Order: sequence, then structure tokens, then C-alpha cells
Amino acid sequence: MAKSRGPGILHYPRLDTIMMVENFVWMNSGKFKKRALWESLPKQMMYQTYCVVFDYLQNSKKIKPDRDGFIVWTFKD
Repeated sequence: MAKSRGPGILHYPRLDTIMMVENFVWMNSGKFKKRALWESLPKQMMYQTYCVVFDYLQNSKKIKPDRDGFIVWTFKD
């Protein structure tokens, strides 16, 4: 029997992938909306995997969309 990976998630991101997205958002805070951010990442990834990373960053309060929908880095050390 196959092990369940969660509700509908096919590809969980690796730590280096999460860190790459974090760094890209931090360096480009306020420049991209969600889809354009994904399209501009230095490495390609499946959109579903990107959405898992994006949701994690939002839920951990590291990023949020501004009132115009641009993604901004909000995490403070």
C-alpha cells in the first residue's frame, strides 16, 4: 500500500527550494504578484509545489500581498 503524502499534494518542496523562493521574494519584495513571481524564479518548479511554498510563507507570516496584490516580505529578524 502506498504511503499517503497529504491531501492532493504530489510534490513536497525540498528545503533548498523553500530557501530559494524566500530569498527571491526578499530580494524582490513588492515587485511581483503571485503568478509573476513564480514565472520569474531563478529555477523552474511545478506551480503546485510553488503554491505549497507560497502558502507556507504566508502562514508563517513571512510574506503577504499588499492591497494591489504585490507580494512583500514582512518577516523581521
